[in-house]
Amino acid sequence: QPRIPLETFSKAVEAIYDCALDPIRWQDTIAVIAELLQSQRCALGVHDLASGHNRLAFQLGYVEEYWRLHESKYKSINPVWASIQLMPVKTVATNSMLIDDQEFFESRFYQEWCKPQGLRDAIVLKVLQTEKRMGLLVANRYPRYGDAEVRLMNLLSPHICRAITISDVLDLKTIRSEALEATLNALGSGVYLTDRHGRVVFM
Repeated sequence: QPRIPLETFSKAVEAIYDCALDPIRWQDTIAVIAELLQSQRCALGVHDLASGHNRLAFQLGYVEEYWRLHESKYKSINPVWASIQLMPVKTVATNSMLIDDQEFFESRFYQEWCKPQGLRDAIVLKVLQTEKRMGLLVANRYPRYGDAEVRLMNLLSPHICRAITISDVLDLKTIRSEALEATLNALGSGVYLTDRHGRVVFM
């Protein structure tokens, strides 16, 4: 694979950090990452471990029917799922780094979900891990991923993880702020909050 120009890489990193404050931009940014990795499919998700739902989810290139099947049925029988859950944050791995080829190709996950879509390999980046949430960036394609793609993903890894962490912290602050506002609004008596200069910030 030819070397990626520095300007191209820099623009990708810039796009990643733009997503920290505006997560909707991930939809365009995963397209940039997929192109760098020469991948037909790419997905980014932050999974809420308690509820089982995705708090942040963007995908590129997957047929809607297969995407729904993945979320409802096949994700839980992915033979590399247990290994992915144990990966440290910022770790990059391909299928062959996580599981024996024969075991993977004989699995129901490959036979019923990957193979019909022409997907043979995957490259995974653990972007977030807390007590309540786990985040992954996954790309798929037919040709095997090699050392060049692993190196590239490792270069992108700290930037993607930082952007996701910033978004996660900001989202938690928003949730707490909204919960506090709802609590204050529920009180029967009048409430005024002022800043240190005496200006009313909530009424």
